Amino acid sequence: MKRVLLVNSDSAILEMLRTEIAWDLIGYDTVMCARDGAAAYDMVKNSPFELIISDVEMPGMNGLELLYRITTEKLENSCFVFLTYSESFSYAQQALRYHCREYMVMPMTPAEITETLQRLEAEDFIRPHEAVLQHHDTQDSDEPGRVLYKRELDALISAIDLNDEQETGRCVDVLCECMSGMRKDRSIAKLNLNYLKVRLIHLPENEDSARKPWEGFTELERMILKGNPAEHRDELKKLALLYADRLAGIRSSISQGVLGDIEKEIHTHYMENLTLKDLADKYYVNSAYLGRLFKKQYDCSFKEYLCSVRIEAAAALLRDTDDDVTLIAERVGYNNTGYFTHKFVELMGCTPVRFRNDIHK
Repeated sequence: MKRVLLVNSDSAILEMLRTEIAWDLIGYDTVMCARDGAAAYDMVKNSPFELIISDVEMPGMNGLELLYRITTEKLENSCFVFLTYSESFSYAQQALRYHCREYMVMPMTPAEITETLQRLEAEDFIRPHEAVLQHHDTQDSDEPGRVLYKRELDALISAIDLNDEQETGRCVDVLCECMSGMRKDRSIAKLNLNYLKVRLIHLPENEDSARKPWEGFTELERMILKGNPAEHRDELKKLALLYADRLAGIRSSISQGVLGDIEKEIHTHYMENLTLKDLADKYYVNSAYLGRLFKKQYDCSFKEYLCSVRIEAAAALLRDTDDDVTLIAERVGYNNTGYFTHKFVELMGCTPVRFRNDIHK
C-alpha cells in the first residue's frame, strides 16, 4: 500500500490535488491531507508516506522547515516534492540542499503535475535499491553490475510507440536474451518489468485514455510476479504488439475526433487569443502531441494554421466591406496592424490595400 501526503494551506489546491490527479494510475492507493507543516510533521512521525507534496509558504511551520525536520530526524525516506507559487531562488536552493526531489512552480495544470509525478515514479524504477545491488550476481548480466536493461527496454518502448511490428518483435527477443540468466534474482527482473509497465501506462498522450485500465497489464503483472520474462517471450511479444495496436487506435481516435472539434473551434473563435496549450487542456490532449497532430494533418504548425484562417477571414472582409484595414486586423485577431500586414503579404502575396483595390477594379 503506497501513501501520499498533500500539505497546503489553500483548501482549493488541496482539493484539486486530491481529486484531479490519477493517484491509482501512478500507484498510490491512499491520499491524505494536512493544512500546515506542523500537522504534516505529526502525521509523518506516526506513519510513513512514500510521497509528500508540500507548499513552501504556510503559516506556522513552513514547507522548508518540514522538509528539514524530516530529513535531519530521518523520519522518512520518501519522495518529497514542492508545489508552490513561490519562485524564490533561495527557497529552491534550500529545497535541493535538503534533498527535495522536485520543485514545481504554479500555475500548473493537473495534467502537468501528473506528468511530473509519473516521471518521478519511472525514475524510481531506474534507480536500483541497495539490497538489489548487494545481492546481484554480476555473472547473470552481460555487463558487470548492470541491473536495469534500460537501453533494450527503451528500444522496445520506442518500437511500440511507432507501432512497428517487426521491430517490436526483434526488441522483445533482444531483451529476453539479455535477461535469460535472471532466474537467481527475481527482484532484478521485476525491476525491469516494472519499468516497462510504468512507461507503457504513460505512453498514451491523451489524459483520459491513459487513465483507462488495459486488461493486458494483468498478464504483465503475472510475469512480474514470476520474475523472468525470458520464460514468457511469446506472451511478452503478443502483449507488446497488442498494446501497440491499442495505442495506435487511441491516437487515431484523437486525430479524427478531437482535431475535428478543434478545427471547428478555430474557425469559430479565430479572432480570440487561442493557444495550442489552452486547446490541449480543454480537450485533454498533451500539447506537444497535439502540435505533432497538427503538423501531420495540415502540414503546418498550429500557429500557421490559425494565421491562415485569420487571413482568409480578413480577405473576405476586405472584399465584402469598406472597413478600415486597422479595424479588419482587430476583427480577425491582430492588435498590431503592421504585423497583420506582414502576415497578409506573406500568405496573399500583396498588401491588404492592394488586395482590395485589385478586387474592386
